[in-house]
Amino acid sequence: MAEAMDYDVYKALRREGRIRAGIVDLTAMNLLGYLPKKYQITYHILSWVWFLSFPAFFLVSIFVKWWLGLVLLILMAPKLYSFTRKSASRLVLRYAEENKEFFEMLVSKNILEFKT
Repeated sequence: MAEAMDYDVYKALRREGRIRAGIVDLTAMNLLGYLPKKYQITYHILSWVWFLSFPAFFLVSIFVKWWLGLVLLILMAPKLYSFTRKSASRLVLRYAEENKEFFEMLVSKNILEFKT
């Protein structure tokens, strides 16, 4: 269903729950610069949470228990990174649903993947 999906058809199918759109996480991260500031700020806040988790886990290991900081680092840092990457995809898809021109640009460049 990847052939020239029309915006209005997509919106109708999406409302009915008959179609989903997807995008590769790294591609979405590259497209964030084309989104409005509110989306970029959301992504930057999530990126900072992931980035600041490292010193937070280090401080936990110093002031609480060394092994707790290590466990948090091993278990939570990859999850936060994955969440941050996936949030880029969600933000791009949300904006594509709100903006017809952006949606059509993504479809014309075969960036969006549609699943029924």
